[in-house]
Amino acid sequence: DGAPGEHAPPTRHALRASPEVRHFFLEVLRLYPLVPALGGVCLKGLVLHCQGRAYKLPKHTQVQLFSMALQRHPAHVRGSGDPDTVEPERWAAPASQQPFLSAFNLGPHQCPGAPLTMLITHALLLSALAGFEFYYPEGSNQQLQFEEEMILRPKDGMPLHVRRRQTASACT
Repeated sequence: DGAPGEHAPPTRHALRASPEVRHFFLEVLRLYPLVPALGGVCLKGLVLHCQGRAYKLPKHTQVQLFSMALQRHPAHVRGSGDPDTVEPERWAAPASQQPFLSAFNLGPHQCPGAPLTMLITHALLLSALAGFEFYYPEGSNQQLQFEEEMILRPKDGMPLHVRRRQTASACT
């Protein structure tokens, strides 16, 4: 019992009881990957089949994966049919039916910190939602434009206000 807005960190029980928060974060990563393109080199020759054509990629070919396009492609996204719609419930499906996600890279170069990142972000989001209210300023344009540099970021900043809740929700 401290000042208004103070609360304890989330417990294991709170994390297990809030998969929708984790699903929301995964959906945001799918729609707005921090790194919009990932590069790599073919370790062996391969053939890609696309729209009835075969494309040969010899060993040592440099390739780029454009995450923002791949993660929104209808062939890789299940749900309402609109891959640009925010649907966190897509992530409640079994792993084999979840959307394609390359936010942490894939294969042998996958980020070893991905599970820890997911855990920390889940706990951070629970704490933030319990202690703060988030809202757009009145009259602000909620359609964001993005700049694709090394990481994806809002072009003109994020017009979001944050206010400490008067009575914090419990995270236990």
